[in-house]
Amino acid sequence: MDVVVSCQGGDYTNEVHPKLRQAGWKDLTGSVGYWIDAASALRMKDDAIIVLDPVNRAMIDKGKEVGCHQTKAY
Repeated sequence: MDVVVSCQGGDYTNEVHPKLRQAGWKDLTGSVGYWIDAASALRMKDDAIIVLDPVNRAMIDKGKEVGCHQTKAY
């Protein structure tokens, strides 16, 4: 599993994240990589999960099951 952890801000996220996804960013096993970011840029995307473990652990687990690979850390 490849993971990007970023605290660079929304401009960086808006520039880099879509380019990685469009390029087919995957980890060494062929799974889609995870993007963990402190910026607000992806916060309202339908395929993003706000990570507040343990507050929303069930949502985190469900997102992992359905293949959601964008998370928001606070």
